Amino acid sequence: MNTVSSHLLLQNYLEKIKKKLKSITIQETYARIQNNRAIVIDVREKEEWFRGHIPGALSIERAKIEWEIENVIQQTDFPLICYCGDGQLSMLATYSLGEMGYSQAYWMEKGWKGWKELKYPISYSPQLELRDHLEKLGSICYLARLYDKIKAIYAGMLPPTEYIQDDWDKALLELLCIDSSLLEKLIVSSSNEQNFLIELKKILGPSWPTHHTIELYNERCQLRKMQGVQKPQFWFWGKKHKK
Repeated sequence: MNTVSSHLLLQNYLEKIKKKLKSITIQETYARIQNNRAIVIDVREKEEWFRGHIPGALSIERAKIEWEIENVIQQTDFPLICYCGDGQLSMLATYSLGEMGYSQAYWMEKGWKGWKELKYPISYSPQLELRDHLEKLGSICYLARLYDKIKAIYAGMLPPTEYIQDDWDKALLELLCIDSSLLEKLIVSSSNEQNFLIELKKILGPSWPTHHTIELYNERCQLRKMQGVQKPQFWFWGKKHKK
């Protein structure tokens, strides 16, 4: 069977959608930022955002933008400017936003590479180290990392788009049977993780998961870590454990 270069197909697709998109220059982007007349979205991977980004830019990875954009921006007629390394991912993101109803979505020409070459301002995220997913707090995997994550968001060391929302977060909330906003308040108000743990156990009371349930959850966390980006098998207690 003959195969066609995926890059060639991609380039053809980009040329096709490019005609339907609105673009904006780096100079125009900078002017809009200065006048607060646009929201800038960095669609690169999170690690790249940490290494340097346009000042004030939100971090929403291209692969997640359709799922996360409504949680961050509800106003569909406010200008949104997407950028990536060279413009390709931002074109794809801008096309999706337009299809979703964001009428003022733009992609920034020449991308991050062009921004740096023209020596426009750059912001760097403070050095941040989150504990490993499997490190335990209260004998529970990932709770220590989530504690670090929420503290970092409120300290301005993580973008607001890192709010409790990924599979690891949801699995932990499911285990504890606690609302995300309540857990967030407990973490933010605590002076240290031990005080947080005491307050959490006090609020959950008899609802605190059993030793057996925690062991099952931790096993699933280890499996999830080994699987990497594969779909986690977290939701065991939704069907099996609750029988």
